[in-house]
Parts: sequence; C-alpha cells; structure tokens
Amino acid sequence: MLMDHYQKLNPSGKATPVFYPMCGMSLDMNWLVEQGVSVVGVELVLEALQKFMSRSEDCWSKTCVPELGVDAKLFTRRDNKLKLYCSDVLAFSPKIEGKFDAMYDRGSLQFVEPETQTR
Repeated sequence: MLMDHYQKLNPSGKATPVFYPMCGMSLDMNWLVEQGVSVVGVELVLEALQKFMSRSEDCWSKTCVPELGVDAKLFTRRDNKLKLYCSDVLAFSPKIEGKFDAMYDRGSLQFVEPETQTR
C-alpha cells in the first residue's frame, strides 16, 4: 500500500521528514528511509521499539525526553534518518521535532477516538 501511494505522501519528490504515529515495529519505516526521507516515529510500547531495533544492524543512541513524560525516551539511529520516540503520541507536539510535511499511518489512528485524532 505504501509503495503504491508513496507519490501522494511525497508529491514534491523532496526528501522531507515523515511523521509516523504509533509506528510499532513497522518495516515501512525502513522502506521510507530507503526512499531518502527521514522518519520520526512515536510508539507507546517500549517492547515494540526494542524488537524493531534488535532486528536492525544499525547502532542506536538513547536519550531521555522529559518534556514528553518521566519515562519518555528517544532512540536515534546512527545516521539520524530514523528517530523513534517511546511516548504517548498525544503528548507529542511540534515543539519536539517541528512540523512535518507528511504523515503516514498504517491503520493505528483508527483506534484513537475521533475527537482526539486532530490533536
């Protein structure tokens, strides 16, 4: 689905950052990076991010992100093309990473209450 509709996600063809809420262990993040874009994912479940990173041959750094909560963490791939926040997506804001030109969701936002989705 992502490959079929990638041009709609990135109509300019520029390598702009993509926001990926509730990213889990999605391999789509790797595919997006292979297309030349950087990805910022947010996932509440630490184990999902740990599994994703354990399947990678890349080195990752870990930092605390107190502005997202006491337990929030940021995992950054060595090349800085992929950043994974372990936090509630509803706590995430443009103050953290700025604004994004594109967002990709593989179906997780359907589980967020409709009145909360725009937030």
